[in-house]
Amino acid sequence: MSKTTIKKTVSVFIAALILLSAFFVNLTKVNAMPLDPPFLFYNDSTWAREDRCPLRIIEGEYYVPLVLFAQLKDCEVKVNNSLNTFVISHGDKYISFDASTDIAINQSDTYLYIRTYKLDYGERYVPAEEVCKQLKFEFEHFKNERKGEVAVRISDSTAKYDFETLLEKYNPGILKLENDTSDANTDSGKHQNPDITTKAEQSAPSQILGNRIIYITFTQGVNDYTSSILDTLSYYGYKATFFIDDSDITNHPLVISRIISEGHKIGIMPQGNKTAAYTDTQSFISELDNINELLYRVYKIKTRTVCPNALAKNNALLFSDITSGVPEESGYSVYIPNVERTDGLMSNVNAINKITAEIYNKNTLVLSFGSNASTRAVLSGVLNFIYENRDKCDVRLADSAYTPPR
Repeated sequence: MSKTTIKKTVSVFIAALILLSAFFVNLTKVNAMPLDPPFLFYNDSTWAREDRCPLRIIEGEYYVPLVLFAQLKDCEVKVNNSLNTFVISHGDKYISFDASTDIAINQSDTYLYIRTYKLDYGERYVPAEEVCKQLKFEFEHFKNERKGEVAVRISDSTAKYDFETLLEKYNPGILKLENDTSDANTDSGKHQNPDITTKAEQSAPSQILGNRIIYITFTQGVNDYTSSILDTLSYYGYKATFFIDDSDITNHPLVISRIISEGHKIGIMPQGNKTAAYTDTQSFISELDNINELLYRVYKIKTRTVCPNALAKNNALLFSDITSGVPEESGYSVYIPNVERTDGLMSNVNAINKITAEIYNKNTLVLSFGSNASTRAVLSGVLNFIYENRDKCDVRLADSAYTPPR
């Protein structure tokens, strides 16, 4: 037989497997991977890139990523990579760093020895307290002596909430002391009258939304509902990532063409019962390559953005390789939703509330939506919330900077 005939035969066989196994795939539930509590803050916001560039303690000093200072009022950061120098300025004050010598100079021509480090993903880190002292920013830190956990906040003149209020909201566990055995009716181990409203209850902080990085993804392929989903995204002006399989390309070519033409991202998510084909990680990567080849033949594009399906996640050895970066060696970037799909699984109101609650509780969110009769309503509710908080919500496509859970 010719190669073309063989490929068609294999495609028909795979399609049959997809149809037979679709029911079982839909029953599979994968737990989201929550991010750690935030420990780095600026003004009234959590540091949105804490999963990628967290607070560091080096030789007893608190180090923060250089780019954090660019988020503060009247603060500017300029970097010259070729000379290995950078400048942080705030109003009439500045510090000019020479990272090669660890020598810095301020606006008064005072020479300072300030050691900086190039750490995660090539990010430059600077000592937070010393930089704040030189540039007249407020530096605060809180340490739980029992746990050894430390939280740091850097503030300019725009902060409205005290540091403890932010910690109570975003990381209340760090505030608990060694002898704190309090529950709803106790304080430091002493029982209180539950009818008496405490001062803490009277001043309980309202929810505060820090800066958020949000990826909107669709992980049930493409179908007859996708056009209405695209209409909703267009209405709010947001771009999303659609994870597809080879069957989507074959069955819905015009819809995928619209996805591409409207500036959305195409990703790969092999569907169906292909566990037998995944004898090892290389077979999984080969499947990605095959789908990419079909994508190129039809649309003249390829993608390196991948989301493993439930069956791949249930294959312990394969999923271990996926999350440890093995596909990256073949040029693929893996995205794993940490906010599970709710559309079609509960009432629309509850589905929207569940996702918006996650937006309050996580710094970086990979939202997963399906493609069913409920998706448009749930998506519209979530996008409306994001739009109303657009100064805090940075919606990105899945080809921008992202660190998958490890």
